[in-house]
Amino acid sequence: MRPTKEIFLLLSFFVTANILSAQYSWNQQVSGTTNNLYSVFFTRSSFDAAQDGFAVGTAGTIRTTSDFGATWTGQLSGTTETLYEVFFANDSAGWISGANGTILHTTNTGSTWIPQISGTTQVLSCIYFNSATNGFACGDDGTILATVNGGITWMSQTSNVTTALRAVRMVDNSTAYIVGDSGVILKTTNSGMTWNVQNSNISSALYSITIEPCFNNRAIASGDGGVIIQTTNGGATWSPETSGTGNSLHWIIAYNSLCYGFAVGENGTILASTDHGATWNVNTTPTTNALHSVIMTVPLDLFGWAVGDGGVILSLQWSLGIHEEERNAFTVSPNPSNGKFSIESVDAAFEDVHVELFDMLGNKIINVPLTAVRTDVDLSGNAQGVYFYRIMSEGKISSSGKVVISE
Repeated sequence: MRPTKEIFLLLSFFVTANILSAQYSWNQQVSGTTNNLYSVFFTRSSFDAAQDGFAVGTAGTIRTTSDFGATWTGQLSGTTETLYEVFFANDSAGWISGANGTILHTTNTGSTWIPQISGTTQVLSCIYFNSATNGFACGDDGTILATVNGGITWMSQTSNVTTALRAVRMVDNSTAYIVGDSGVILKTTNSGMTWNVQNSNISSALYSITIEPCFNNRAIASGDGGVIIQTTNGGATWSPETSGTGNSLHWIIAYNSLCYGFAVGENGTILASTDHGATWNVNTTPTTNALHSVIMTVPLDLFGWAVGDGGVILSLQWSLGIHEEERNAFTVSPNPSNGKFSIESVDAAFEDVHVELFDMLGNKIINVPLTAVRTDVDLSGNAQGVYFYRIMSEGKISSSGKVVISE
């Protein structure tokens, strides 16, 4: 089963030049559950639509949000089994894997979850799809399942190992990697007809693997004792990297461009790296609970979520370079909204004040003077999604943040 202590996750993602000087913080959201959460995923919507997020965990728990985590509500899973990983191939088609061979599938963004026949009672701790049809699931006792029809049928494949398999990632429909206990690394180049064991040069359990486009599709795996290993030649050789921790590293997700990184784990620990993992710095977090999974949204990967024990959900928020002590001069409400919101000043002494609003591509949408303590703004004619505001006072930035239009 997926470990519940000493669990870390490593996340790399890209940030556009417009946001490079931004400050960020991790803030706790109300999940509505105290059950442990093991996986989080956000659908890969375009920037002009609200993204749907999902978190899964013990006792068949599914929590979902359609407003970037402002509110989380429950969905019916139809099971009490522990759910270990959730993955969406597109905005509507998703799968969840769990204990006792559980695989759930939705075609309507989670409005309903339908069980699929996996053909096994093993714990399935990982699931991944390269398209809406082609995917793998893996789990205990060397279990590997494959589908080419979206899970209508799952076929057992021969792994040639009996160790627990923890994570699977696909390069394309033919090529995939799986990692597991005892340093096991498997690779297929023929859609799983054969899985070849690679030499990881370690005996530690590996909990995660990712394909990192920003380094010519290198593969990176992480595991017990802070192990991080990587290959740039398809797994012919694996070499170690320095994680800066002796704690177990559980999950790696990578995106292209700058590959700014986070490591997240036990005791609410979050580490950040701006040099591709060469060095790590400690972030301040509002929890001491173990964190088990993390995801960044697209486009621009500006927002992220980490989930963990006790129903903890943390949200990554950017402040666009504004110091926290400066951000309380103005309030924006309601937020999220249907596009109509108000900006209120807690200090009426401000003069020459105006608000600038930008879309996620950095385009300025409005520039409105703030002539009263309360100013109403109407963006209801704009597309749903996330916008950034910046309040200027006498030529200086007084406050900033994000505005979510969700209805």
